[in-house]
Formats: sequence, C-alpha cells, structure tokens
Amino acid sequence: MTRVRLLGELEALASRLGVAVRVEAFPGELLHGRGGLCWLRGQPVVLMDSSLSAADRILTLASALSAFDLDAVYVPPFVRAQVESTRR
Repeated sequence: MTRVRLLGELEALASRLGVAVRVEAFPGELLHGRGGLCWLRGQPVVLMDSSLSAADRILTLASALSAFDLDAVYVPPFVRAQVESTRR
C-alpha cells in the first residue's frame, strides 16, 4: 500500500463521513503543529499544514477520523487499521 493511496482512501472516507479536508499553509507566527479536527459553523473540518509530508498527513487525518463512529460505514481493512492505530 503506497502512502499516496492510503492518503486518498482516508480522504475518501472523510468525504463519506461529511468531513471537509483542507490543506493550507500555516503561518509560523500564528499556528504551530500539524493540524487536526475542528468544527467550523457546526461542520467537521480537518485542517492540515501544507508543508506536511504524506506520512504526517496520513497520521493527522487518521487521528482526526478516529473521533467518528465508523461502524456504519464500510472502511477497507488497511484504512481501518490506520485509523484504529491512532485512537487515543
């Protein structure tokens, strides 16, 4: 499984869950870190720094998606394993 494919699968899962994914530059003086799940006008959004590597984007997105109930949604086993590995 390539990182690009896994990231694409995570983005597709986010879309099915109604979670927007935004990748934007984080100005160093204002924001620090990778990003994560937030709520904007009542809607879930995953915001990630555009400078992140594919591996860090995968971790950030998987961690954010771990906050959602995935029992009612089909999730490929390799994607579910990634999400479950980031559950707190």
